[in-house]
Amino acid sequence: MWNGSWWKGLFSQMRYYLFMKDESDLWVAHNPLAQIAMFAMYTLGTIFIIVTGFALYAEQWGWGSPWMSAFGWVFGLNAVGIIGSNQVNRYFLRRRTPDQILAKASVIAVGFGILLLIAAVTGVGERWSVLPLLFLLLSTYGFMQGNTMAGALNVDPRRAGAISAMMGAVSFGTGALASAAAGVLHDGTPRPMAIVMVAALAGSALCLHLLALPKDRGQVPA
Repeated sequence: MWNGSWWKGLFSQMRYYLFMKDESDLWVAHNPLAQIAMFAMYTLGTIFIIVTGFALYAEQWGWGSPWMSAFGWVFGLNAVGIIGSNQVNRYFLRRRTPDQILAKASVIAVGFGILLLIAAVTGVGERWSVLPLLFLLLSTYGFMQGNTMAGALNVDPRRAGAISAMMGAVSFGTGALASAAAGVLHDGTPRPMAIVMVAALAGSALCLHLLALPKDRGQVPA
């Protein structure tokens, strides 16, 4: 979106959907209009879900508590982490493939998740350890979401629409299950959040490395 050709393609695609053009331009994977729609739905939507979940945790401690006072800062910093890592991912893609970046990012995310779980269970540092670790963990999202979608679409580019729809359905479905699990485990502490996040990260990393990544593409050169 940082060049004129992208915006030209966006308005061209809008004209096609408004029946002002007879044929659509040819695109590899998603067209610019679909990219904006997915960014608003997935990236911004995910940030909203994360932040509102934190708000519920802050409400447990009541108005005037340090958690509630920190809510605005946590909102902004986590958003900066997620969006910023998406931008950094663009530069990494100049020298690495999406599979290589995804392979490393998934392991790093699990590591941050384990540290977050230890901090949440032991209470060491309280919010001063939980919040920075949560920021680092959420920042890895920018290196995984886009590369995961790219890898999925690359399986069969002719069925990009069906793959995208399936990814969306699975994403929202697992998100609902994770929310339900966190609700069942609720005890007024960050422990349920950390447990669910570590379980999800570990499961996805195992599936990625054992099932999804081809052996010759999943290896990252030193």
